[in-house]
Amino acid sequence: MTVVADLGMAIDDLDQLGPLLKSLIKAGRQEKYLDQLAAYIAKQDAEIERLCNFHYQEFIQSVDQLLKVRTETLDLKATLTQLSAEFNTQVKSSVDKKRDLIHRRQMLVHLENTIEAISQCQSVLDLALRAKSLYETRKYYSALRCIDTIRAQLLPLMSFEFAKYMSDGLPKLQLAIRTAVHADLRDWFVAVREQQRKVGHVALDKAKQRIEQRRQRQHQRPASGVTTSMAAALNHLEGLEGFGQHDDQQQQQQQERFLLQDNDQVHVDFRPLYQAIHIDTVLGTLPELVADFEEQRRLQANLFLSLSSSSRLATNGLASADDLPQLTNLLNDVAGFFLIESTIASTTVQFRSRAAVDTLWDQTLAMLYNLVHASLLTLTDPPTYLAIQHLLVPFLETLHPCGYSTTRVAELLTSLFERYCDLLKQACSETCHELVDEDSYAAMVAKDANEYDRIRRTLRIAAIDGPASQAKGGWPRTLAFSAMVPGVCEQVEKYICEYYAFASGIAAHHAVGKADLDDVLRRAVDNLLVRYVHQPLRTLVEGQGTGAGAGGNLAQILQAYLNLDAFAMVSAEVERDLASKRYPLLHFCGRITLQATESFVTAKQSAEKRIYDMFNRKISEFIELAEYDFMPTGTGSSANKVPSPYLRDLVNFLTGVLYSTLDNLPNELKRFIYFEAFDHLANGMMDLILNPSVRRINMAFVDHFAGDVEFLERFVNGLGDANVQDTFVVLRQTINLLRAENPAEYLDATIAHRRYNRLKKANVVALMEKLNNAAGLFAHKTDKNRRKGYETVIAALKKELAERSGPPSPMRG
Repeated sequence: MTVVADLGMAIDDLDQLGPLLKSLIKAGRQEKYLDQLAAYIAKQDAEIERLCNFHYQEFIQSVDQLLKVRTETLDLKATLTQLSAEFNTQVKSSVDKKRDLIHRRQMLVHLENTIEAISQCQSVLDLALRAKSLYETRKYYSALRCIDTIRAQLLPLMSFEFAKYMSDGLPKLQLAIRTAVHADLRDWFVAVREQQRKVGHVALDKAKQRIEQRRQRQHQRPASGVTTSMAAALNHLEGLEGFGQHDDQQQQQQQERFLLQDNDQVHVDFRPLYQAIHIDTVLGTLPELVADFEEQRRLQANLFLSLSSSSRLATNGLASADDLPQLTNLLNDVAGFFLIESTIASTTVQFRSRAAVDTLWDQTLAMLYNLVHASLLTLTDPPTYLAIQHLLVPFLETLHPCGYSTTRVAELLTSLFERYCDLLKQACSETCHELVDEDSYAAMVAKDANEYDRIRRTLRIAAIDGPASQAKGGWPRTLAFSAMVPGVCEQVEKYICEYYAFASGIAAHHAVGKADLDDVLRRAVDNLLVRYVHQPLRTLVEGQGTGAGAGGNLAQILQAYLNLDAFAMVSAEVERDLASKRYPLLHFCGRITLQATESFVTAKQSAEKRIYDMFNRKISEFIELAEYDFMPTGTGSSANKVPSPYLRDLVNFLTGVLYSTLDNLPNELKRFIYFEAFDHLANGMMDLILNPSVRRINMAFVDHFAGDVEFLERFVNGLGDANVQDTFVVLRQTINLLRAENPAEYLDATIAHRRYNRLKKANVVALMEKLNNAAGLFAHKTDKNRRKGYETVIAALKKELAERSGPPSPMRG
C-alpha cells in the first residue's frame, strides 16, 4: 500500500513514474506493487459505486424533465410552421403596396427638384440685386461676400444659361469694387500728405509737454529719482488690429472708436487704407497693393528727403535762428510721416515692410544729421543751439518708443552739446577775462537798496559791505569788492543755467550719462574761475610778468585781496549751487569740490604777504631817507623838538592809506598790517642806531630820537589798538635806559624785568658803548656818574655774554 500510495501521490508527476517503476523492478517488488494497485483500484470502484447510488434519484428526475421538454418543442415547431405561412401571405401584399409607393415618391422628387431649382434661381437673382445695391452704397466687403455666396449658389445651376451669364459678370463687379477702393486710397494718400505736418506738430508739442512736466517733477521731488518712461506714440493715431477679420458692422464700430479718440487737434482717418487692405486680401491681390503702397510712401518721403532747391536749408544750412522755422517744419513732416508709418505697422498684420520703413528712416536720419552737423562749423549763436536741441529732443522722444533707432539723433545731440559748451565757455571766458582785465580795482558802490539787494542775490554771500560802510550805513554804500566780482558771478551763474538748459534735455540720451554731464560742468566752471579769475589776480598780487600785475600798486593789491576773499566765498556758494542743480539720482554723491576755492584761499594768503611786503618796503624807503645827526650840539627837551622829516612824511602816508586804501579791509587784517608795518618801522629805527657805521651818539641825539618815538607813539595811540601800540615798546625801553640817571639799575634783575624786559643785552652793550664814547669826549663833570654806570653795565653784560657763548674755539685760540 505504501508503494501504491507513493504512486498515487506522485501520479500527477509523470516524469517521476518511469524512474519509480524502474526502481520497483530492480528491487523485485513488482508483484507486491501489482497487488497493492489492484486493491487500490477496488477501493476506488467501491467509492464510485457509492457515489452513483447517492445521486441516482436526481438522475431519474432529470431524464423525466428532458422528455417533457421534447414534447413542448414539437408543439412549438408546429406553431412556427403555421405562423410562417401567414407571414408569407402578408409580405406579398406589402411588397405590392411598396412598389406603388416608390413610384409615387419618384414623381414627388421630380416635382420638388423642379421647385428647388426655380427657388435657387430666384435667390441668385435676389443676391445679384443685393450685391449691386451694396456696391452702390460703398459697402464693398459685404458686396464681395454676397458675390462669394452667388458663386457658391451658381454651382448647381450651371446647366442653366442665365447661370453661365451671371458667373461671367461676377469678376467684373469684383474689379469695379477694387477700383473704387483704390480710388479712395489715392485720395487718402493726398490727405495724409497734407496732414502729416500737423500730426508731427501735435506729437512734438505733446513730447515737449511731457519733458516740461518731467523737469517740474524733478525740481519738486529732487530725491525721488529721474522718471525716464516715455509715451509710446500719439494716442490719436492708434489703429485697428485684425481689421480684415471682421464684417462691416464690426469694422464700423472699431472705426468709430478710432475716430472718437482725442482728435481735437488732428484727425487722421485710416479707413480707406484698412478697407483697401481688407478688400485686396479677400480678392487675393494684397501683394500688388503692398508694392503700390510702398512706392507711394517712398515718393512721399522723397518730398522731405530731397529738399527743394529754393529752400534756404538746402543752400545755406542752419546759418542763423531765421532758419529754425524751416527746420521745425521739416521735423514736423518727418515725425508725422513716421508716426503714421508706426500706426500702420501696429494696426495691420504683415502689410507694411519693416525693412522698407527702416530704409526710409535711415535715409531721413542721414539727411538730418548732415544738415545739422554741417551747420556746427558756421553757427556761433548758443541760443540757436538750444533752440535746435528743443526741437530734436522731443523728436527723439516721440519716435524712439515707436521702435525707430535714434542713435544718430543722440549722436547729433551730443555733437550739438559739445559745440554749445565750447561756445558758452568761450563767451563766458572772454567776458570774465574782460571784466578782470578792465577792472578799476576800486571798491564798488551800491547807490540804493535795490542795487544792493541785486548784488547780494548775485553773490549769495552775507558780508558784502566794507567795514566803513557797515559802521556808517545809509546810501550810497561802499562794498568790499570791485565791480569784477558780481560781474564774474553773473557770468558763471548764467553759464551754469545755460549749460543745464541744454544738458537737462539730453541727459537721458547722453552717451556717458548724467554723472558725466555734471562732472563736465564742474570741470568747466573750475577752469573758468582758476584760469580767468584766479590766475590774473594771483599774477597781480605776486607781481609776476610785465603787465599790470607787475606794476600793481598798494591800492590794487589791497583791492585784489578783497576780491580774492569774496571769490573764495562765492566759489563755495558755486559748489553748493552745482550740488543742488545736479541730477536727483546723484544726490548721494556728496558735496562738489572746486579747486578754485582752495586756489582763491591760497592767492588770498599770497596777497596778504604781498601787502605786508609792500608796506615794509615803503617804510624801508622812508627810513632810508632818515638823516640823523648822531652827535648834535646843544641840549634840549624832546618836547621842544619837531619830529624828523622822514617820519612826518611816513605818518602822512600812513594816514592817507589808513583813511582811503585800508578803509575797506577787515579789522583783523588791518590790525595785522598795522602791527607788521610799525614793527618793521621800529626795527628799522633800531637798526639805524645799531648800524656799525654809527660809532658814537650823544644825549642830544637820544633826546631827538626820543621825540621821534613819542611822535610815533601819539600817532599809534590814536589808532586805538593796544596790540599795535606795543610795537614801539623796545624803542621806548631803549630810550628810557639811555636817559636813566643811574644806568646801573639795568643790572638789578627786578628793575630790568619790570622796565627793560624787551631789550636785548647785546644791543644794550652796543648802544651804551656808542654813548659812552661820546660821553668820554664831550660830557661835563656832572655826567661822570652816568658814564661810570655805563661802564659798569657794559663790563657786566660783556662778561655775561662771554660766559653764555662758552670758551673760545680751539682753532681761534
